[in-house]
Amino acid sequence: MEVNNKRIAINTIIIYLRMIITTIIGVYTTRIVLGSLGVSDFGLYNVVGGVIVMLNVISVAMNSTTIRYLNREQGDPNGNLNKIFNLCLDLHILGAVFLLLLAESGGILYINYLLNVPPSKVSDAMFVFQVSTLTALVGVINIPYQSLLQSFEKFDQVAYVDILTALLKLFFVFFLKGWQGNPLRFYALGMAMITFVSLLVYTFLCHKQWCSIVKIRFYRDWKKLKEIFVFNNYVAIGAASYLGRSQGSTLIVNYFFSTAINGAMSIAYQVENYLIMFVTNIGRAASPQIFQSYSTNINQSIKLTAQVTKYSSALMILIVFPVFVSIEWLLELWLGNVPEGAVLFCKWTLVSALLRSLSEGLTTLVQANGKIKYFQIVGGGLELLCLPIAIVAFLLGAPSETMIIIYAVFTFLFLGARLFMMQRILKMNILPFIKSVYIPISEVLVGCVLFVFILKKFQQITGGIPLLGAVEVGIVAFGLLIWLCFTKNERITLKEKMMAKFNLFSK
Repeated sequence: MEVNNKRIAINTIIIYLRMIITTIIGVYTTRIVLGSLGVSDFGLYNVVGGVIVMLNVISVAMNSTTIRYLNREQGDPNGNLNKIFNLCLDLHILGAVFLLLLAESGGILYINYLLNVPPSKVSDAMFVFQVSTLTALVGVINIPYQSLLQSFEKFDQVAYVDILTALLKLFFVFFLKGWQGNPLRFYALGMAMITFVSLLVYTFLCHKQWCSIVKIRFYRDWKKLKEIFVFNNYVAIGAASYLGRSQGSTLIVNYFFSTAINGAMSIAYQVENYLIMFVTNIGRAASPQIFQSYSTNINQSIKLTAQVTKYSSALMILIVFPVFVSIEWLLELWLGNVPEGAVLFCKWTLVSALLRSLSEGLTTLVQANGKIKYFQIVGGGLELLCLPIAIVAFLLGAPSETMIIIYAVFTFLFLGARLFMMQRILKMNILPFIKSVYIPISEVLVGCVLFVFILKKFQQITGGIPLLGAVEVGIVAFGLLIWLCFTKNERITLKEKMMAKFNLFSK
């Protein structure tokens, strides 16, 4: 199968337009929510919601699982998309039931005995937890419909739904600002209703376009159901490790510190999520073609994965370094009243997000192969190992930001483990991959770090302007990427596209 680079480019543009719009709305929404709830209640919502996010691993894993099997079925002349969709939907319903049972047992025990909140806030925490559980259940059922749109590369429709959801959240928080009752409970109810609206829209779009595919039927193909279930379980290990690390760290920090510290950490994790969206969107646009082309042209899939990894890392460099040198100013502009510790949390989050981008695309390639058991177990184990280490560190008196520092270190170790496992599973020589991707990226990173160090020293003397420093770092990073990271042909192509855009703008 020939890779459609034009289709990937169009999908990428659509995804980034969606992301830019939703990010702008999301950033402004966070500012209003933080001001309306306060740092403590804002942290409380994220702690309690974090319990549900940890339990919602099933839906996260099933997203990529459903896309994989739908894409494979599309490439099969005798494929039955209706069967695959219904089998995945059945697994989601079972997952929702399991989520409900787990939430109503373990979650309630955590709130009553482990949650570090004032006694007067326990009832609010329980209310938010129950509403968040309902929200999570709706989100699980929503995944197959969203995955169907993505498997057919209908990223424009996904973008419309996400923008609609973001606008609804923005509209809702304006009411939150003037709400005279309990704002925490009101906010939880609003998020639940918006999630339900998203489900209705996704269901409508799928029924309108592929009524025969989404028609509810019961299939007794236990072998295929078992295959999807087993594959999903291994994918869930990777999803669980990431969610367990991020949300588990929230719970651990709450136990050793306070909801105010959780509020600062939640700001840092929001920054991380926005950054991760920038890099994962490239892989998301290319993933359908990586899945579809793997069976016919493995080398093409590997080449496409290398491009995704390099471009994702390059994009992250262009974002992280300018943000790093101006983070104090940006947080004040964003939040107004910056929670204590948020600046330091965000700086280390930027480092970990940059390191995480270096692995973008590798998991998709291994999932296309299907042999993901040891890849997920080893990687997930390394990612979760930072939690007990952090607990020991906190018991010894370490500060709260130690959690993110430890994760940054393990993210780097995780990259090495992924490359090793990829070599073993795919039987490929990873040296050309390292030479074409990681060596030039490393050279750019060294150059950017040195420039930031010099710039910081210079600003200490001159009292430099944060925004000006960010622009300077961005220009240097872009120049280093063009010089060291991109090949001659890539530079020529980039120049031609930029000139074409300039000529169009001039006309």
